[in-house]
Amino acid sequence: MELILNGDLCLIQAPAAIQSWSRYFIHQGALAVAVLDTLDERRAALAAIPQTIRPYVEMELKRIWPMLRQAPTP
Repeated sequence: MELILNGDLCLIQAPAAIQSWSRYFIHQGALAVAVLDTLDERRAALAAIPQTIRPYVEMELKRIWPMLRQAPTP
């Protein structure tokens, strides 16, 4: 897991169980980016993520973004 999150191993090269487990950390990374206040802060946070894992975080961010930005209904 550490190799994937550090960018030393591609996600698709890992065993299926590790890929599944990594989804939690990818989701947590996307949430951490989503809660930042400005676009520049979000861009900088994404740029700091290793390139091997960044596309997965970006995809998760795109998936959760509408849910996080949707106003709650009373």
